[in-house]
Amino acid sequence: MDKAAAGFEKMYSFNATTLDGVNNNTILMQGLPGLNYLVAEADGADPLRDPRVPGKQQSVISFTKKTTPGID
Repeated sequence: MDKAAAGFEKMYSFNATTLDGVNNNTILMQGLPGLNYLVAEADGADPLRDPRVPGKQQSVISFTKKTTPGID
């Protein structure tokens, strides 16, 4: 995110914002209320070898091309 954070516009499926600071290369993401059902949980058959873990959720992140010229 070193080069891309400056051009951050919007994230879908999450609340997101850039953190202000010297390097400003961090995007903080937080899930939207009511969308927890999208993050399924993988239930392991054997808890000792195959524990329950959170699922995965995909999203789209928009950046402006004007402020991120080095990103394709």
